[in-house]
Amino acid sequence: MAKKDIKIQLKGDAKKEGAGVILTSGLHSTGEFSILSPISISDTSWVCSFVAKITDAEGISDADGKGGDGIRFKLCSKDKQELFAVNLDTYKNLENNSGNEIVVYFEGTKVAQASCNERFNDGKEKNVEVIYNHELETVVVRVNDMSIVAYAFHDMPFYGLVNQPVMLCFSSFTGDAGGTHMVSDVKFDVNL
Repeated sequence: MAKKDIKIQLKGDAKKEGAGVILTSGLHSTGEFSILSPISISDTSWVCSFVAKITDAEGISDADGKGGDGIRFKLCSKDKQELFAVNLDTYKNLENNSGNEIVVYFEGTKVAQASCNERFNDGKEKNVEVIYNHELETVVVRVNDMSIVAYAFHDMPFYGLVNQPVMLCFSSFTGDAGGTHMVSDVKFDVNL
């Protein structure tokens, strides 16, 4: 997952497994893990990469098939307020175009979304990169060969984080639609 000296905090049903963390498993499951070492991202470009894997889809179905909500990558303040998030969404509800899409949020506001042809919960590993380019004021999210771009503006959270470290978090939850949601091989680099 990360360097051995990095401490993580597990919440809910999350549990360490091998080089990764299983966030949820089965129906009605909630899990989160946070990397407890704060990261400074003010006035800089950065990239976070990780491997996401969702298996064992079960429960109720949407038009795209079985499976619960996906995996959420978050940058949070020290008090766990969500500043930025990328959702690998696997369940169609009223706010989604499909049951399989990438959604980007700044401080809880959806700023970009794109449907994907490849199912996130097909049991295969997905290589995910979230890239923030400070100079161009853009966020690019890549999942395997697919990319979406979201634009950051001066009132978006990255500009308010001068000298305020953030925490790197991942979460997932299931209800009547579930599966096993796992994250591994997390890397975060700044000043690219």
